[in-house]
Amino acid sequence: MAQKKPGKVLFQGIESGMKVFRWMVLVLVILFLVSGLAKVQPTHIGILTRFGKLVPVGPGQEIREPGFVLAFPYPIDQLILLPNTQEQQHEVTNVWAALDDKEWNDEIDPTIEGYCLTAENDVIQVKVVVKYYISDPVEYEFNMIDPKDMIDAMTVASLTECIASWKFEEVQHMNREVPVMVREVIDGKEQNKMEFRKETLDEVVAKNLQSRLDRTGNPETGKSAIRISNVDFVDVHHLRHVKADFENKQTADIAVQVALDEALKQANSMRTEAETQAIQLRNNAEIYRQQVLANTRKEVLEYLPKLREFIDAPDYVWQREYLNTMENVWTNVGELKFVPANSRVVLQDEQEGEE
Repeated sequence: MAQKKPGKVLFQGIESGMKVFRWMVLVLVILFLVSGLAKVQPTHIGILTRFGKLVPVGPGQEIREPGFVLAFPYPIDQLILLPNTQEQQHEVTNVWAALDDKEWNDEIDPTIEGYCLTAENDVIQVKVVVKYYISDPVEYEFNMIDPKDMIDAMTVASLTECIASWKFEEVQHMNREVPVMVREVIDGKEQNKMEFRKETLDEVVAKNLQSRLDRTGNPETGKSAIRISNVDFVDVHHLRHVKADFENKQTADIAVQVALDEALKQANSMRTEAETQAIQLRNNAEIYRQQVLANTRKEVLEYLPKLREFIDAPDYVWQREYLNTMENVWTNVGELKFVPANSRVVLQDEQEGEE
């Protein structure tokens, strides 16, 4: 049996190895190409970049909808996944700290612990949850640097600005009434009228925050890629440094209010009693006035005939009235005693004298 030449055997081995190597390379290439296949979940949307540049789906279409996306593997292509229109939320605690999570200090250091000042200079801390939507994913991903940090910073700015014009009680109740000047037409003429409308703190802060985001958004549209839906207040309290003093102040305020209510109650009771007495006195005075008026009219009616007589015959009337008076005195007086001039007389009832 003839033996194969060593050179030929070596060549056949190399050729077999090359075939295996080619198949391996082909498999690796296929695996490499297939490794770029990705799936966008139904809760997300995708943005495809190639060497860092956006790869649009078609004219005017840059967003990859949920489904499979065929792309080259990283680092050639990169599929960026973003939440779709579902509402996102981000907790902001830059101006908040739990009452028991840090050691007690005599001073408040704003570089360590943030806070807000109310309209009455109360020092308070608030924790909020910002809820928002991503309205422009491309703008959000490529033109916004650290969106979460931006939300943090601008939320703190909005909180400190808005709370500065609210009283602490209003912040606690999350609403207040504000005067608003409105124009209305009365009898064909426009007039200004003052009305009071209720506003809520979360709406005021959300509006302020959206305005701040829009000012730093796309200069062409004048809007931010983040649309604020609401700002939920999770916790509101005074700093631990002043919490005890504030509780004492609240207790004192309650005591003052209770005393004030009691004083007002007593004042109302006394006012009601005084008004009742005043009405009774006015009624009595009116009755007395009517009696005096009736007696006066009676006396006038009796006096007028005598006056006419006196005008016609004054001497006759005077003598008659004098005689009538003297007759009345002599008839009704039991005993007459004449008192000398420059003397004083004390009249005493007979019964008192006997006693």
